[in-house]
Amino acid sequence: MRSDAKIAASREGERLHSSPLTRTLQTGLDGGGPALPCAAVTDAPDPIKLAADFPPGDLAQWRALVEKALAGAPFEKLVAKSYDGVELKPLYTEADWPSARDASGAPGLAPFTRGDVATKDPDAPWLIRQIVSRPDPEAANKEALADLEGGVQSIELKLDRGDGRGVVIKNARDVAIALEGIMLDLAPLALDPGADAAAVTLFADYAANRNLKEAACSFNLDPLVAILASRPVDLPAAVAFAAHARATFPNATALRIDARPAHEAGGSEAQELGYALAAMTALLRAGQLDHVSPEHIAAGSLITFSVGTDIHLELAKLRAARLLFARLLEACGIDPTTRAEQVPVAGFLALARAYSGQSPESRHPEERP
Repeated sequence: MRSDAKIAASREGERLHSSPLTRTLQTGLDGGGPALPCAAVTDAPDPIKLAADFPPGDLAQWRALVEKALAGAPFEKLVAKSYDGVELKPLYTEADWPSARDASGAPGLAPFTRGDVATKDPDAPWLIRQIVSRPDPEAANKEALADLEGGVQSIELKLDRGDGRGVVIKNARDVAIALEGIMLDLAPLALDPGADAAAVTLFADYAANRNLKEAACSFNLDPLVAILASRPVDLPAAVAFAAHARATFPNATALRIDARPAHEAGGSEAQELGYALAAMTALLRAGQLDHVSPEHIAAGSLITFSVGTDIHLELAKLRAARLLFARLLEACGIDPTTRAEQVPVAGFLALARAYSGQSPESRHPEERP
């Protein structure tokens, strides 16, 4: 559970109960809107048939067992609420969301509420990415190679921000040491550099000098994270890098909008969504001032959210985010049916995280499970 301090900090979310962001989440949980929180039962074939040895479920029988367990307490006791006041039921069934008329649409179709591809690669439906944060570049390299040999498909290097809790990159030699033996064209590289544009440029130069321009790198420069450290924000530099990366690495993403700090500070789901929308709007406006098209900013961005243990609420949040970002891009004149410009809507790096007040990637390397 969250600490008392975090619960107190999140009370500010109560004022968003009637906001559009909260309503987007609520409609997903009620079955009347686009942010479907749970998978509805369908007649699709089940190759594993996990339920084959059990009798069909009966809602009335389940309700009777629940009433017995409640021992006189009202059923409403089982209905929880999020920090935004969204009701969370103990059970969702086909009656809550008839799958035959799923208003979320189909995967691969605008507004890409259920993702930007219709079908996933059956051999690799998920990209398994391991975070590496050992300060010494050589030690980080050894750990990354071991992780790749162990089966992960991608490495994310968390770079040092002056606190000794990330890979220390000072020059091109450090980059070469950290990436020695890693085939970036096969194992996509991701960075967690914060607002360190100089370090990100070193990695981009490394890839360009080795003719790895088709590599699907995620440079993840996040200029707005400087606000959290009370440092100046250099949006023009971030926009310039995004334009350069777009021209040099067509399959890469240059910028990251990281909404996790909003959550870790005690923010609600609606506040996390609001922070991400505000950050993207700031980047789009900065691009406009520097004559960088919104298409380039959007296609070169990655949105990151925290994903906790409540799968229904978190899925609703991610689908709400896709819908909200599609609307934002449409307001910028981007065709919402064009998949290429939907990267920030459909592409999320969702890091699983329990409500312990600490995310996995924030631990010291020696503390990682």
